[in-house]
Amino acid sequence: MTEPHAEHTVRYPEAYLEYLVLYHADRDYFNCHEVLEEFWQANKTGDLAAAWLGLIQIAVAQYHERRGNCAGALKMLASAIRNLRAEDVERLGINRSLLSELAHRHAAVAAKLAASGPSPAEANEFRDLDLPLQDTELLRLCREKCRLAGKAWLSPSDMANRDIVDKHVRRDRTEVVAERAAELAKRRALRGKPAP
Repeated sequence: MTEPHAEHTVRYPEAYLEYLVLYHADRDYFNCHEVLEEFWQANKTGDLAAAWLGLIQIAVAQYHERRGNCAGALKMLASAIRNLRAEDVERLGINRSLLSELAHRHAAVAAKLAASGPSPAEANEFRDLDLPLQDTELLRLCREKCRLAGKAWLSPSDMANRDIVDKHVRRDRTEVVAERAAELAKRRALRGKPAP
């Protein structure tokens, strides 16, 4: 007599779920990259470290492309393509078709850049690159998180929302600047150099 097949449920890190919601609902590519980067920093030695980095790079590429920075987008897309392997992408509940989608996006951005760079009109023609989730449980979890937060899954980027489109120049960096100054002072103290 055989045992009934137990359904295997993959447990995804909370940071990954948050990344997916920020990526697909808020389209806050800056914040989702920061959320996953913090997780990646703590898990750099894990077997999915390169995949986490690749997903971070996709978000950064989307952020750059949406702002019309094709050179930055191209660089991040190339890095993401190098870091993502089909088997790792699938372990994260994403269809391996993402890899060909990234290659197509890379070619399109390269062509745009070769045609003398983006114009403001081209930036307004930005299309979000959705991650093709194939794990139905992962998709359900993300949609449920959106529902509970009053967000819509797969919302298009709001190009008029400058707080998201230009987040890196509009955010309050007081805490970051203070933290960097404290780290610099600490390094100088360790080397026996006085603070300026």
